[in-house]
Amino acid sequence: MAEELSKYTTQELERFSRKLLDLLMDAVRMGTHLAAAKSADVPDPEDIVYEATAREVVSSKDNIHAKLDHEAVRNAAGYYDFTHKLLEVSGMDARNFLNKMFVAPISKMRTGQAKYTTMLNGNGQIIDDVIVFRIKEDTYWVSTLYIRELTAWFEAHQTCEEVQFREITQTTVMYAVQGPASLTILNQLLKEDIKSLGFFQIRDNAVKTASVKVARSGYTGELGYELYFHPKDRDLIETALEQAGAAHGLRKITTDVITTSLPREKGYVLMSDIGGLNPLECGLGRSIDWNKEFVGKDALEKAKARGIQKALVGFTTEDSTAAIEPGAEVLANGRKAGKVTVFTYGYTVKKSIGFAVVETGQARIGDQVFIKSNGRSIPARLTERTFYDPGSKRVQGETGSAPVNPVPKKQTASQKTASDRRLDHETVRNTVGYYDFTHKLLEVTGADAGDFLDKIFVASIAGAEIGQAKYTTMLNECGQIIDDVIVFRLEEDRYWVSTLYIHELISWFDVHRENESVVYKDITKTTTMYAVQGPHSLKVLNRMLETDITDQKYFTIAHNHVRQIPVWIARSGYTGELGYEIYCAPANAALIEETLESCGREYGIRKIDTDVIVTSLPREKGFVLMSDLEGCNPLEAGFGWSVDWNKDFVGKAALERARAKGVRRSLLGFIPEDRSAEIPVGAAVTAGGSPVGTVTMYTYGYTVEKNIGFALVDTTKVNVGDTITVGNTSAVLTERIFYDPDNHRIHP
Repeated sequence: MAEELSKYTTQELERFSRKLLDLLMDAVRMGTHLAAAKSADVPDPEDIVYEATAREVVSSKDNIHAKLDHEAVRNAAGYYDFTHKLLEVSGMDARNFLNKMFVAPISKMRTGQAKYTTMLNGNGQIIDDVIVFRIKEDTYWVSTLYIRELTAWFEAHQTCEEVQFREITQTTVMYAVQGPASLTILNQLLKEDIKSLGFFQIRDNAVKTASVKVARSGYTGELGYELYFHPKDRDLIETALEQAGAAHGLRKITTDVITTSLPREKGYVLMSDIGGLNPLECGLGRSIDWNKEFVGKDALEKAKARGIQKALVGFTTEDSTAAIEPGAEVLANGRKAGKVTVFTYGYTVKKSIGFAVVETGQARIGDQVFIKSNGRSIPARLTERTFYDPGSKRVQGETGSAPVNPVPKKQTASQKTASDRRLDHETVRNTVGYYDFTHKLLEVTGADAGDFLDKIFVASIAGAEIGQAKYTTMLNECGQIIDDVIVFRLEEDRYWVSTLYIHELISWFDVHRENESVVYKDITKTTTMYAVQGPHSLKVLNRMLETDITDQKYFTIAHNHVRQIPVWIARSGYTGELGYEIYCAPANAALIEETLESCGREYGIRKIDTDVIVTSLPREKGFVLMSDLEGCNPLEAGFGWSVDWNKDFVGKAALERARAKGVRRSLLGFIPEDRSAEIPVGAAVTAGGSPVGTVTMYTYGYTVEKNIGFALVDTTKVNVGDTITVGNTSAVLTERIFYDPDNHRIHP
């Protein structure tokens, strides 16, 4: 690598480094999925559109799962796999070499200390931000998202130093445990007490037979810790966490709040915010050791002498309908003043918030500005970047008064009398309801599109007929589900993939794409989807569609028209009732909705606006979310029927080994004996005093008129019909389908 890089000039290497700015990918749920991600050519830094995890925030404030995840961390504790790429740097010159590569005083770090720092190019601009841990005298860990680029930059600058670096990501998993209860929970499962562990320190410890390193750090703005351990100990660690945390409201985090609302409220950055800026412009001047030499120092000193001309600031908007895209222009006094880098909803501060890079001569904190996005001019006010706990008392464990929005200890009993939820639920069960159920949509085209999707998903995609839809799962190399999707075959070489996690999906596609002739692009912004569900859904749609769909088969998609407006109609749904989905251009959404209302009035149509579309309706039917499937393989989830064993796909070898060993875990249902029981997701399931599983879902079913839940359990110890204890409540294990097990309802 160094020999190859030596062919290039410093200026060319700097241009190469700028390509890192286009590589921001969400590695939260994907762990090691991005190792082979490829860099694409990018425009000049001035033209870069900054990326962020959340592109649309209008509906996020009402996302119950994200809200619960966020509030669990703020009020109790949450845990999640936050494995970054990890580079081990060792050798007698490791300290001095890292001191040269980063702006912080790495040479002054003590063993067991960690530092957040940045790496610069020759122009003094940030090309990576990392955490450096000093593990031993001459051994360091560097935590990054961009290990290939980091290694290449290291090799380009290694001269005569005696230093070695190797990736250890594959042998090191990191779980973040964050929230005010994190210390209490960890002290129940760790061999040695960590109360004395200082902020940004790392120490050896153990959980039963598993060796771990515990770092006191995090990316949430709360008291928090990170556990580093070998992948073979994952189940042991997770089980210990679940058991210790059950009494303290510990929740497994499955949404993107770990990179959106939680860190953004606290003012924490991603490379999408700071790439192309220098540390002074990002407010990171305190991290620079000016008394040493480092790559980019000369340029940074010149920038310091000139004065800060750009700054990364915060902003808020009171417009609840605003959907601000990263890269949107910021206007001050009618003139362009900067660009938005991120926009999200803060569940604790209860407002839409964002970051923007602005020209300091054009705008400053406190100014009223306008942001141009999606054809609108949205009023906003520039603020400091820290919206939550500016004094950082929370990360020190000083909780003070309870934060806003305490974590609900129940998700079910109070819903029994929730009239709006019940009415929405019963409308779908008895007549017809509709709602905007737009997922992220990836269009995949090309001569090899079918074969490529066949490689990525377990179902036979290339064998699907035109107009057919397939529910399928995507696995990692361990055979575990990392996404469940619907794939539609629209034309010979054209497919749609409907997902909730499009950034991770694209990243995984990038990793596994080889020489296939395939193109994929996000078309979410050009496609709105309405779900029309209930026994009268067919009657309503036949009144409004140009072509009668009475004979359209289940899990198919067909082109049609509404008042000469082109639409796609899929016969599918997530409610357990006869149902359809309408795909249209966003510009036509209002007309589609108006037509639904007029054609459905005779049948009592109702627009659904409560969370029954992801709670009581699908859960009664046994339908799952990714929060149920995390860490499962398709066999454990009851999806063995979806696997095409006659083709190759990512994770097949591991899944075949799992099949040979036999299914030892299953996702089952349960019904508590106490009808008023409040059971948190993540609660331990025990039988005879021994742990046998974990709750993944709990809600109230308005049709079955009882509290119901799902649990992932060890079926070598318990099975359907057995009595279990969930938290402190006795329950009976059941099949996962509580409603219409014979599927009569989904047919006309």
